Amino acid sequence: PRDVLVSGYYSQAYSHPEPSVGTEKYHDFVKNRAFALESTVDEYAIAQCDSVHEVYSRYIDLLISRHPNVHITKYEDMVQDFETWLHALVEYCDFTVDDTLLGEFIQASNQLRPVKEDVNRHIRKGKAGDYKDKLKSETIDYIESKLAPILTELGYS
Repeated sequence: PRDVLVSGYYSQAYSHPEPSVGTEKYHDFVKNRAFALESTVDEYAIAQCDSVHEVYSRYIDLLISRHPNVHITKYEDMVQDFETWLHALVEYCDFTVDDTLLGEFIQASNQLRPVKEDVNRHIRKGKAGDYKDKLKSETIDYIESKLAPILTELGYS
C-alpha cells in the first residue's frame, strides 16, 4: 500500500495516457493530473491515503474475510523474485504449466524491468520498497499510522 501511493503519484503525474478529449474521464483525468503535478510526492501520498485505505479495506472486508481460499500475494514478492512467486502461484492454483511456457513468462518479466527509473513509463522502476527512497520519514510515519490495520492484515508489519 505504501508503494501504491508513490506509484500512483508518478502514474497520475507522468505515465497515464490521456483519455479521449471531451469525455467525463478526460475532465477527471486533467483535474487529477494537475493535482499530482502541483503536489510533491509526499503531499500526494498524504492526500490519497484515505482513498487507498478505503480500497484495501474493501479487499479485506469483501474478499479476504469472506473467502479463506483466496491466494494473498505481495507485489514485493513478485518483483524481488518473480520465478519463485510464479511457481508458488501455479502451485497454489494447482495448475500444470509447461516448463517452456514458465520460462517464457520468467524471461518476459526480466525484460520488463527497467534498467533505470523512467517516470514516463508504466513500469517506472520495478523496485519494491521505493516509498523509502521517495517519501520523507514523517510522511511514512503518517501513512503507517493511517494504514496500520491494513498493513498488519496483509503482513506488512
